[in-house]
Amino acid sequence: MRILYGKEGQTRQATTWPDDADVLWIDLGADDRDQIENVLNRLYPAHPAAVQKVVNRDDQHPGLLIEPKAVTAIIDQPHGTVKDLWTESVGLIIGHRFMVTTHWHGPSRMLDQVADHVLHGNGLKEGIDLVLYHYLDLHISAWQDLIREISRDYEMIHRAMLSHPYHNLAHDILTLRRRTMRARRSVRPEQEIFTLLGSQHFPYVRNKNRLYFKDLSDQMADLIEDLNGYRDGLSETVEAYTSMQSNEINKVMRVLTIISVLALPATTIASIYGMNFNIPELHWKYGYWYSLVLMAVVTAAVFLYMKRHDHL
Repeated sequence: MRILYGKEGQTRQATTWPDDADVLWIDLGADDRDQIENVLNRLYPAHPAAVQKVVNRDDQHPGLLIEPKAVTAIIDQPHGTVKDLWTESVGLIIGHRFMVTTHWHGPSRMLDQVADHVLHGNGLKEGIDLVLYHYLDLHISAWQDLIREISRDYEMIHRAMLSHPYHNLAHDILTLRRRTMRARRSVRPEQEIFTLLGSQHFPYVRNKNRLYFKDLSDQMADLIEDLNGYRDGLSETVEAYTSMQSNEINKVMRVLTIISVLALPATTIASIYGMNFNIPELHWKYGYWYSLVLMAVVTAAVFLYMKRHDHL
């Protein structure tokens, strides 16, 4: 358990519950799960549903629970790259001059970063709402980095489609779409949380800091819009890729058909002279050359006919 509190304008760290703290931030890790109910009940009369929402480790999904004395939110903190994306559920319980954060899956690098900033910059002097803002700003930045990766892979697929239409890109397209959908499923439920934090109706953000949260809410809306755009764009890319593959197959079939048509007269003539009958030209001195010239003339005639009628 990490306890940071503000008292008399100074930010301090404690190992036990501080007395008469002006502002309080309690960060609970993997070994503190059994203390969550006691911590919340010391801060405010927590509803059992709020306790259960942050206690459940295996069934945590982004969501929001509003109580008279606090607001409980669960967000998915992203880790890794688009290819190996995994998320960690982080619980946020925000009330009047206090905040509790929970992360049951292990240490949280972002919360550690915010804690260092708060301790060395006397961050609690500015209020608990700005501490929350610093964390959520890092949270948004992490998702934006992943969106940039999706955008880069999306552009690479488009360039590959135009440069190498024969390559099999279906697996890459479907894989990126699946990853985009997974990111969207994690982010979309958080829009309600950020909308509430940026609204005038959220009582635990001071008016002078409300614009910070309104900016986060706008960034989250843009992020979800980008994910929706890439999801729809990848669906259209699958259709475009299928159409391009069909066009390429049609081109190949057209070339093979032209070759077959041009070769058909020569094949027919060769098959006639290959029959085991008494053919007049068989004993003719120039019979061989005659058949070759005949094949060439007929093939040329077919070629010119197709050329004149724009079949080539």
